[in-house]
Amino acid sequence: MDKARKRPVDRQGMVPVDDPALKQISRRFESLGENCEFGFALRKCGNEDSQLLRWAVTPFPALIDLVRHPPERIYLRENLEPAAPDMVRDRGTGLGFHCAFRFREGAAGWESLPQDRDPDALYADDAGKFAHLYDKFRRRLRNGNRIFVYKFYKDQPLPPLTELRRLQQALAQASRRQPGLVVVARDPGLDRDLRVEPKSDGLILARMRDYVDNAEYRTASYGVWHDMMRQTAALLP
Repeated sequence: MDKARKRPVDRQGMVPVDDPALKQISRRFESLGENCEFGFALRKCGNEDSQLLRWAVTPFPALIDLVRHPPERIYLRENLEPAAPDMVRDRGTGLGFHCAFRFREGAAGWESLPQDRDPDALYADDAGKFAHLYDKFRRRLRNGNRIFVYKFYKDQPLPPLTELRRLQQALAQASRRQPGLVVVARDPGLDRDLRVEPKSDGLILARMRDYVDNAEYRTASYGVWHDMMRQTAALLP
């Protein structure tokens, strides 16, 4: 293939960047979860910004509580419990995070797998990283100059608009100026791939006919997500 025609890749040299022209716009966005699909969409336009919730599992009620009543610290060791082969649930916040520990599911529940490094050192690395990302998240939340994005799971019913506004109000109360909030939901009955519906006070509902299979993120197109970013950024100057 001619070098000029090769697609750029992300900084790890792993994933083709589909839309480098979108990178500048993408810097306005902050992921709130609930899982990593939007994180991959950011990666596909060359955005590798480290964000606390970019790869996290964030149940909607737990997220509202985190924004309204942020604890001084997260990821305390006594609050952690295995939740997946490479994830822990922080009982203090109700959020799930990828971690340096590894687990397997046995007959009696999750079991820790032996690793080359001392568990104390593994935890110290994770705790330092999440302390930095949490501080960064709180600063960005206070500044309010972000477009926050929350995605509901594929088969999860969309809550009433009043519930979505609870999150928007929590973000606004924590911020110096009105932040944007985009709530993404799957709607297989749509007659198009994407419908963007502005509501009020910076709240936007983005309905997608289908989501992207994250198992295929290296080759899948995140074009619908990129269209969502362009449209919502234009609505939230």
